[in-house]
Formats: sequence, C-alpha cells, structure tokens
Amino acid sequence: MLDLKDVVTINNKKYLLSTIDVSVQLNAYPIMGALEYSFETALFRINDNNEVYWVVSYCCKYKTIEEAEKGHKDFLKRVQNGEKMTFLERT
Repeated sequence: MLDLKDVVTINNKKYLLSTIDVSVQLNAYPIMGALEYSFETALFRINDNNEVYWVVSYCCKYKTIEEAEKGHKDFLKRVQNGEKMTFLERT
C-alpha cells in the first residue's frame, strides 16, 4: 500500500501533495470498477486554518508503484526548485 503525504508551499500558498494506491479504495467504492491506473498523485489546497480543501488542483495517474513514487518525488523537486506552476494561479 502506498500513502505518501507532503505539505508544500507554491506561490505562497500551502498544499497537500498526496500519492496513494487508489486500488485500495475499490473495496470501499466497488462501483469504481477496474482501474487502468492503480496509483495517483493529487494536490489539494490547505486554507489559512490548516484545513485541507478536498478539491483536486493537480492530478497525475500511474500504473506502477515505482512510477508513483518517482512522480511524487519529481513533483517535490519541482517545488523545491521554485518552478512556476501556472496551473495553480486560479486556486
């Protein structure tokens, strides 16, 4: 089971970066059916009260755990390198 969580700051706003094994969710939500991708990285805004706003600001899906772990680490590197993420300018 994969469950990576990091709080990151982008454009002076806090976000939760979460990479999970979505196949685990199939037990709770069987209507989802078989998934082509078993893992996903998602980014959620954290408000001024440190509450997570559970609307996805970014999402990337992966077939393997190795891809998911690499995707999570790569996103963290992008943040650490100060990469401008224009897709977040509206959040």
